[in-house]
Amino acid sequence: MNNPTTESEVIEVVRAHARLLPVGGGTKPQLGPIHENTHRLDLRRLTGITEYQSSEYTFTARAGTPLQEIHETLGGKGQYLPFDPLWPEAGATLGGTVAANAAGPGRLRFGGLRDFIIGVRLVDGRGQVIRGGGKVVKNAAGFDLPKLMVGSLGRWGVMTEICCKVFPKPIAWSSREWVFSDHESALAKALELSRSRFEPDAIEYLPAECRLVLRMGGPAESLPALNNAVGGENGPDDTWWRQRKEFTWANDSKALIRIATSPRQVVPLLNALAADSDARTQVSAAGNTVWVNTGEVSQLDEILGSLQLTGLVHRGPSTALWLGLKSDQKIDAALQAVFDPEHRFSDAG
Repeated sequence: MNNPTTESEVIEVVRAHARLLPVGGGTKPQLGPIHENTHRLDLRRLTGITEYQSSEYTFTARAGTPLQEIHETLGGKGQYLPFDPLWPEAGATLGGTVAANAAGPGRLRFGGLRDFIIGVRLVDGRGQVIRGGGKVVKNAAGFDLPKLMVGSLGRWGVMTEICCKVFPKPIAWSSREWVFSDHESALAKALELSRSRFEPDAIEYLPAECRLVLRMGGPAESLPALNNAVGGENGPDDTWWRQRKEFTWANDSKALIRIATSPRQVVPLLNALAADSDARTQVSAAGNTVWVNTGEVSQLDEILGSLQLTGLVHRGPSTALWLGLKSDQKIDAALQAVFDPEHRFSDAG
């Protein structure tokens, strides 16, 4: 039973195998390498939206549900997931998105996945079902299991069902852009805009062009005045923003790494990366994330270590999953002792 369609079948698979790796749409393959004697648990048939209360701004879906299906359903009611989940057109699933904490440009204004996931059902390493959170926004009962699952990389169990809150989708969008002579000026402007009264939806920076791009949403009639107040020039259309989520700018033959940063750390990182002439970079969420596409993974590992930064390899050739500063393994070990004492998911992540 390699492709379970129900939670009961997931439980059977978990109990029947000593080593497991949950897999969704396969859009982030480096996050889930298949090791020897590890069973590939394909969740793509565990799919479907099980509950959608548009009046309550929440939905519940099985973990293998494609993001595109969720986008279409929410869009029919004028709602959306503001954090811009990544790789929707490539086939990313809801469970894989949560496990990878794969948020895009839109996380700037309203927050990332942790701010929108409110409930989860998990099959742990013993084959037991654990439920955390609920299906209403103001549920604060019990241990915050949903938040723990964000970025978990399938290490402690298999998510079977996830509940998220959603927001009303803006009627119209507008983009503005600026070109600078150096990174310092561009990042200073990004920080200024992110703190401004205009409440930008997204701010992306393209270091190769010293180009800063801002996105805003709202009523169509209000955007012209808002554009004039913000300044800059007319920016790119919706296609460009969709490409940010699909990483069409990256070279698939090289590694794609996500680096968590603060705005003050971005310029030193970009300056250090200048030594790698083939590296492609994009700064997201006004400097809170940097994406690097490079074939020089070992060199990037050294750079991140020297700057006390951590990188996570999502795609492309790399023998390492984590680069630079490594996390505290004691915390992971403690969580595994609770959720997966038999180490069924020890190879995951």
